[in-house]
Amino acid sequence: MARITRQQARIDLTEVQGVNEMLAEARDIMRGISDWKERLRIAEEAAPVVIESARRLANAAFKNNKVHFRYDTKHKISGRLRAARGRGIIKAEYTPGNLSRSIIDIASRRAALRRGYRWKVIIGPYYQGRLGARGVYNFNSEKKIDGYYAHMVYGSARAFQQRIMVPALVAVRAQVLAIFRREAQNTIRKDAGKSKFIDFLQDF
Repeated sequence: MARITRQQARIDLTEVQGVNEMLAEARDIMRGISDWKERLRIAEEAAPVVIESARRLANAAFKNNKVHFRYDTKHKISGRLRAARGRGIIKAEYTPGNLSRSIIDIASRRAALRRGYRWKVIIGPYYQGRLGARGVYNFNSEKKIDGYYAHMVYGSARAFQQRIMVPALVAVRAQVLAIFRREAQNTIRKDAGKSKFIDFLQDF
């Protein structure tokens, strides 16, 4: 199964787990790449293909044409109870397509995650986290996204991962492996060229 991390809806493209034969082939391709920065670059080349696949699948699964709202519950009676109907204050507005738009390379938007997973490309719904005190947040574009409710769609983040993210990766695995293969070969050729140049200089 795909790598499970704290946000279980996501997948780790640098490990491409989820399909055993794909994982084995990817490891074979990457075997000659020792530099983690190059491994990261290669995975980043393939990321848009997986993201687009996951977004297509999410759009097909969730034909939602309604605007949804997130409410501030400061009027609730206790920490576990929602505010009474009509007492909540709109905190965020989510336009149709927000969930699919929220599927990105998470580390590209979250520096702390990049530091923790510096050689990884992790694709899944981007969680905005706690909203600030300012007015109403509008999640209505490619830059303004929040997939915080992805785990609610199928009942859990793990279910979202298994029903959206992993099938999305499987659907484009041939393209992903082709990109891995092409970029790895380019890197190996480039490194071989550098080695020959260094050997040439050492002869003088």
